[in-house]
Amino acid sequence: MTLHKILIFTDWYVPAYKAGGPVTSIKNLVKLLRKDFDFFVVCGDRDLGDTKPYADLGINEWQKGINGEQILYLAPNNCTKKIYNNIIEVIKPNTIYYNSLFSKNFTLKPILYYSNTGIKSFLSPRGMLHPAAFKIKKIKKLFFINVVKRLPLFKKVIFLATDETEKKHILRHGFKNSIKILQNIPDLDLIEIPLKSKTIFNKAITVSRIAPEKNSLLALEAIGKIKNPISYTWIGDSKDKVYFDVFMKKAKTLPSNITFNYLGALPKALITENLFKNDIFFLPTLGENFGHAIYEALALGLPCVISNKTPFQSIEKSLAGFICEPNDMEGFITSLNKLFKLQDEASINLYQTNARNIAQDSFDAENAALQYKEVW
Repeated sequence: MTLHKILIFTDWYVPAYKAGGPVTSIKNLVKLLRKDFDFFVVCGDRDLGDTKPYADLGINEWQKGINGEQILYLAPNNCTKKIYNNIIEVIKPNTIYYNSLFSKNFTLKPILYYSNTGIKSFLSPRGMLHPAAFKIKKIKKLFFINVVKRLPLFKKVIFLATDETEKKHILRHGFKNSIKILQNIPDLDLIEIPLKSKTIFNKAITVSRIAPEKNSLLALEAIGKIKNPISYTWIGDSKDKVYFDVFMKKAKTLPSNITFNYLGALPKALITENLFKNDIFFLPTLGENFGHAIYEALALGLPCVISNKTPFQSIEKSLAGFICEPNDMEGFITSLNKLFKLQDEASINLYQTNARNIAQDSFDAENAALQYKEVW
């Protein structure tokens, strides 16, 4: 039986990890639907911010991934019309899926080159139209949007939103494209890891890019007000050198009762390992399209202290953490203190169990797979 062929274009794919959510989304999608579709992934030959290609992978040649997908890592100078046309001729895909809005080589070029093929095409904006995303390069992004949404060939592309909120973000920018809603695919394997028994919460962690839209400086300031002796770990790098320098300078002023560990960007396995070692997940973000790190923390039993600008709105009422307005410094401090002051195993286990339950209840793999099959 010949399976429906899905051709995916994305700037980064495994083993990339520095780009965070977009890599995780596609990896989890391929893993969930590998028995229903043949996936072909065309991506860049290096991770976000790297100047050199992956050292241990074949570049510019198709190779098999761990979930049965075929992967083509392209060098920048090979993102040409000739090579892209050859990809179509060889694969003959039924569907094309773009994993970005603002990508020259892996969205704009193929859309232009494939404008007359008649192949059904989908695009996930991946939170790039969220208001918080316009904290950086706003003018450039708005100019780009105003240009592409007027292109006849772009109007044929179907947007994939992860929920009604993202659909509103798409419509807010005046796109007239058809829009379908399909869930983001989280890492379901984490739910199977046994919860770690604890009698105290004294370790917090943030997994996030260091950026204004992630409210990184406020996170440090709030942690600095905690009086308990705690450790605070941050995983994630930054694309904004000025902001990063301010962040690191502020980190050095944290009081002596705070042990700060900055680990930079890490591969997925090490992120999971560090989440499992910690007690509380903290992210006062200005906005998340999905928030894979939040889901993963919940799945591993970490109560979360987050802003109200994520899809995880039931955390507080489910006794799995706390939700505050992004600028509510005192609210974050109070919330963190409530968790750090827990001293009995029963209360701690309740928060852990509730956190995992939210992750478990937030995603129905069978229903999600059915929805993707119906749309594609």
